[in-house]
Amino acid sequence: MHLNDSLGKSKLEYTSMMHEQGASLAAQAYGHITNQLGVCMTTTGPGATNAITGCLAAWMDSTPVLFISGQVQTSQMIGTSGRRYVGSQECDIISMVAPITKYAVTVTDPHKIKILLGAAIYAATSGRKGPAWIDIPLDIQAANIEPSQIPEFTRVENEWDAYRKEEAIKCGVSAVKEAIRNVSKPAIFAGYGIISSNAEKQFFDLMDKLKCPILTTWKSLGLLSDNNPLYCGRPGGIGQRAANKIQQTCDFILVLGAKLDFDQTAYQLSTFAPLAKKIVVDIDPAELAKFDDSWVKVNADIKDFLLALKIDGEYMAWLKQCKEMQKENKY
Repeated sequence: MHLNDSLGKSKLEYTSMMHEQGASLAAQAYGHITNQLGVCMTTTGPGATNAITGCLAAWMDSTPVLFISGQVQTSQMIGTSGRRYVGSQECDIISMVAPITKYAVTVTDPHKIKILLGAAIYAATSGRKGPAWIDIPLDIQAANIEPSQIPEFTRVENEWDAYRKEEAIKCGVSAVKEAIRNVSKPAIFAGYGIISSNAEKQFFDLMDKLKCPILTTWKSLGLLSDNNPLYCGRPGGIGQRAANKIQQTCDFILVLGAKLDFDQTAYQLSTFAPLAKKIVVDIDPAELAKFDDSWVKVNADIKDFLLALKIDGEYMAWLKQCKEMQKENKY
């Protein structure tokens, strides 16, 4: 495969794995740990299908990973023939991974490689992050091109989209400021979106100003140490009893980049934090759509939202009560 030969001759640092599934999971782990783009490269057919598990993991965990697979020559591809396969070890990998990627394409014109690679990298690393997949047929890999003479990928943000994002943040910030005035038992539910958007500093700045209990999801465990005076545990079905009690008795909860799946909320969303004014900030509008109108839904990047949010307050009596709950409920 020309891709392997080129990689071996390049200055890129790479790790050879014994199996494509291991390669895909390693790339997913790299993307998760570093919050940078992981890359997995496989051959065609079973080499590509072996990597699907890692692709699914990246899709479900919002991890930026670029998958590059080899493919048979374009003249040997199934196309519209109706045959099960034509080329040696051929498979239509793009149709398989399309539902679990943000972007998936087979390269059919070597002169569009910069555009397609740029689009794939942009998709994987922007918005709600996730996997992208580029499939490159053998004859496309072998094509002679002049890199300086082929078009680059460009992304120009739509002014209307930028305006809507700005307005969403303004409305969300106003809702938080209005709600926090009249509460005595607030809590912040910190999700992996804080880490994914590189907003740790802004989150810690908020903690310094707003001294209230902090709850985390399973994926954001490393955000705070257990010894942090504001940390009050991890609620959910596989969480801690005290954290669940705090979640269910608070009168205000600000959810930052947490998916709030069934493991977190149980199967009736209406029973989640029933006493609280609920505000959820998420970059994915599809996730926000599951909440009813009793929630304040803010479609925004966590970092952008936290940069705009300027609030303060101390809730020492409530925090002390939460710490007592933790002592009484060890697990």
